Amino acid sequence: QTKNSYSDVNFTTLVATYTYTNDVNNRLSSKTLATPDALGMSYYHYLNENWNNQGYGRVDQSKRSTALDGELSFTCAYYLDSTGRLQGKKSYSDANFTTLVATYTYTNDASNLIYVKPAVQKEQQAGVVTANIVKSAQTPEQQAPFLSSVITNYNFQNPYILSAPDVNAINYAYARGGNSVVLSGVTINFTKQDGKRLTADELSMVINSLKTMPGTQGAVYWKTWESVQVVNGQYYWTNAPSGQRQMNAVDIQLYLKWKSAPVAPSPYSSVITNYNFQNPYILSAPDVNAINYAYARGGNSVVLSGVTINFTKQDGKRLTADELSMVINSLKTMPGTQGAVYWKTWESVQVVNGQYYWTNAPSGQRQMNAVDIQLYLKWKSAVKK
Repeated sequence: QTKNSYSDVNFTTLVATYTYTNDVNNRLSSKTLATPDALGMSYYHYLNENWNNQGYGRVDQSKRSTALDGELSFTCAYYLDSTGRLQGKKSYSDANFTTLVATYTYTNDASNLIYVKPAVQKEQQAGVVTANIVKSAQTPEQQAPFLSSVITNYNFQNPYILSAPDVNAINYAYARGGNSVVLSGVTINFTKQDGKRLTADELSMVINSLKTMPGTQGAVYWKTWESVQVVNGQYYWTNAPSGQRQMNAVDIQLYLKWKSAPVAPSPYSSVITNYNFQNPYILSAPDVNAINYAYARGGNSVVLSGVTINFTKQDGKRLTADELSMVINSLKTMPGTQGAVYWKTWESVQVVNGQYYWTNAPSGQRQMNAVDIQLYLKWKSAVKK
């Protein structure tokens, strides 16, 4: 019927409470968190179904621990076709799903993006008006410019990892009326671009975003700067699950800072030049022979299909035989080529504490080599333009 989970061996520190359906399937019915998750949610209710053979159903109700933009609880509905994508979501200002705040509608395609996000309109059931509340909060895109000064000195090469003591320090400084706090070189200002002080909900949004920024330990696999898409002026985490794609105002302003940040140079940045990411170079067996032959003859470089492979590194030293082998192996399996495995995509790359990873790769194959990194940085620079 119910199950409690704890973070200690003495069953004292509660993490979550689970309830189950009282039927032959005995599936997961709800989950209540003692501490809100990265999205600020503390409660999930699930449909009684074995969705995609995962053993439990899709979320049909959820609640935040505290309201954000006036929204505290949510209900979800899904398309009835075989894809079962998210069709609509309603938000409410109370925990009982009664006082409507907003209605969201989603496209029934692979993107599953929001295509209608109206202010609240009158909803009638049996002739009774159940909601007539105009949502005054701005869209994330409208909020983002005002939050552009909130986080400064953010290092995208070595992303800031927000710890529990850091969160306490931020909240303490804010509660004491401070203007800002500096943690690990990152400045968090409590005053927005328009001169107004952050609200408590806005500060919570800042903290939750910093906890899960790309490259941090709290980032989920689908949260990468490279995967962001802008559709009709709205910003989305493209690879996120349904209902989690739209970026908040802090995510947007950090993405814009990332986009304009300079790309760090790579030690091998001069080895491969003129690489066309729109039409990736496919390295054939004769090409490999041509590279090895030119290198063995003491040549400085070789040009194949417009791509130049230089045998001299950025520091002026000649590539070693092992380094040349690394160049060849990387070119053979670059994203977009015939030799690329399914998990090798530029968009899935994450940087954690200065280390570069193919996020979706099997264990033992995630860390990128130096040539992979330099091509990724070139690709990243090309994407930013």
